[in-house]
Amino acid sequence: MGNSGVSPQLRLWRITCLLSRLIYPLYKLYNDSSSASLRYSLMGTGLDGLKAKRPELQLEYIAEGEDALRKSLAANDRLILCTGHFGLGLLIFRVIADYLDERGHRVCFIVKLFDEIWRVGMRGSVTLSTVGANTFIKARSALEAGSIVCVAPDHLTEEGHEVSTSVFKFAWRLRASILFFGSRLDRDGRIVIDFVRPFHHNIKTHSEAVLCADEFREFVARRTGRALELKNRLHCD
Repeated sequence: MGNSGVSPQLRLWRITCLLSRLIYPLYKLYNDSSSASLRYSLMGTGLDGLKAKRPELQLEYIAEGEDALRKSLAANDRLILCTGHFGLGLLIFRVIADYLDERGHRVCFIVKLFDEIWRVGMRGSVTLSTVGANTFIKARSALEAGSIVCVAPDHLTEEGHEVSTSVFKFAWRLRASILFFGSRLDRDGRIVIDFVRPFHHNIKTHSEAVLCADEFREFVARRTGRALELKNRLHCD
């Protein structure tokens, strides 16, 4: 059977699986990540390149926990989606942009550095805002305009992997709900987006904001196997 009916994504997945098996023995000498993390990184980079060159490319993905997203939006039209630096990297932002656009939602990404590459391959109404002194105002404006705000409150530093509490304090002050989402690949190379509603999704006090940040720390830690620290600073990109 030929490959004429095989999608670009599946072809890349087959190449990625083969390549990761070849280079993982060397890779693990310099990196404590798993072979799955290596495959995700290679696949994310490869698909990101394909999507940038071919914005019309329909990526194959499925969503888990969609009921959590529906419940969050039904309870509060102000929603902040939080993801972390794991899984498919920058690609997951393109995927979530497509996913939300297909369901009629606008999205605002708050990123550390502005770069037009963020827009490449994204469909629908996407707004970019950079971290800075007026981040709170930008987030409030986006929420008031009906956009879902998407951030990555964790940050990789020389000291390790950190989670900022500031995003969750913003959510409290903005009266916005919090929803986590992550990404992985299934055995067929399809992207899986999973939504998780934290216990403290509706933050009403400063202490609940810190507790929600700690829930996010655990959310990322379970998916990365890394120990993360909470920091009272803003990192989101």
